[in-house]
Amino acid sequence: MQQEMFLEYQDYSNMNVLIGLSGGINSMALLCWLANYPNELKPKELHLFYAHFKEHSPDTLKFVLDGYQYAKSHFKKVHYTQTDNSVIDFFRQQNFIPHPMISSCTFKLKIQPMQKYFNDNNIDIDLVGYVKEEQRRIRNMWEKNPKTKETKGFPISNKSNDWCFERSEEHTSELQSRLHLVCRLL
Repeated sequence: MQQEMFLEYQDYSNMNVLIGLSGGINSMALLCWLANYPNELKPKELHLFYAHFKEHSPDTLKFVLDGYQYAKSHFKKVHYTQTDNSVIDFFRQQNFIPHPMISSCTFKLKIQPMQKYFNDNNIDIDLVGYVKEEQRRIRNMWEKNPKTKETKGFPISNKSNDWCFERSEEHTSELQSRLHLVCRLL
């Protein structure tokens, strides 16, 4: 099934859906958006995956865990998986200095573990919180691997970063104090 880039409502009711939480506002806005989906279209299982780094702000993990609690109150079946790593330790082990734009740590510490989780847990689709300012990232992903059109969805890719802030604040009152902290960090 090919995913439309700007699909407003897709029926996920017979699907295992994955959202990779980054600890940022866009992935949380995606979660809030999906939580406010019509119940009959919500995923049969929602899987949340978070690649935590010890270098993250201590508030980031709390923000993600609050998102998990929020998801449990809006979906019938929610699974949460977290990996724990250190970017600094990774570069020390690899014995090299990171490149500011392209780094193997993203692939090895975030993307590979999430792909493995996707494959091991019969996930039907990975929803990604890319917004309209990130159209190039979507096109690059599709160009590198055309099969991602079948396995990844970008349902908020016609929304703005501002929309993400508004959506998260509007629908997650229990997260509001942390949202303002994230806003300051962005």
